[in-house]
Amino acid sequence: MLVFRNVHISREGLDCLVKTITSWVDSLAPEDHSDYAYRLKEVSEQFLMFFDPKNLDDEEIEDLKLSHQIMVAYDNNQEVGFSICQISAKRKEVELDYLFASPIAREKKLGVGSGLMKQIIKHYKIQGTSKIKLEAVDGTADFYKKFGFKAIHSHECNEMELALSELENIDSDKLEFKTSRPNFKLSIFNPPDPTDGISTTNPQKDHYLKAI
Repeated sequence: MLVFRNVHISREGLDCLVKTITSWVDSLAPEDHSDYAYRLKEVSEQFLMFFDPKNLDDEEIEDLKLSHQIMVAYDNNQEVGFSICQISAKRKEVELDYLFASPIAREKKLGVGSGLMKQIIKHYKIQGTSKIKLEAVDGTADFYKKFGFKAIHSHECNEMELALSELENIDSDKLEFKTSRPNFKLSIFNPPDPTDGISTTNPQKDHYLKAI
């Protein structure tokens, strides 16, 4: 079962994520020249540039707490994916900057990318956010279209957005989205027993997504 947690932005939290992403890059085979390997290295470099706590002073970290939200996906307590969203000043719009799964998650086909995307949509719908924007890179547009994202006719040809108002309501008991779009369903359940083999210091703030 996949577990998704919002990461508290702090020096310790950012440093942990830096080490995690670096370990993913180190796990790539030297002969791996795939698009995924290239993109992972690129994301690693960008993350180190903008989020490495060694390069940030205390004020910059405080600013990140207000402007960004990081979510990490876990499988058996191992980090297998993450997302980073940039939040507008009034929290009415969110820009998805990063959505990435680890090499092992891709190998096992854990559905981490879909899981993170569904969790992001659920979270910001509940928060009252009006839309989520993103740039579909490396041919990922079809992936985002599955979740209702549409291309924006602008100078940025890869820019897409999802108007969260299209999601009509949420069943708060099951945290299930209901939408007029066919074949779109998101179900997130709290575990019946916290002793399910997944340790957590704060289970109330965790969300357990049934991987489908």
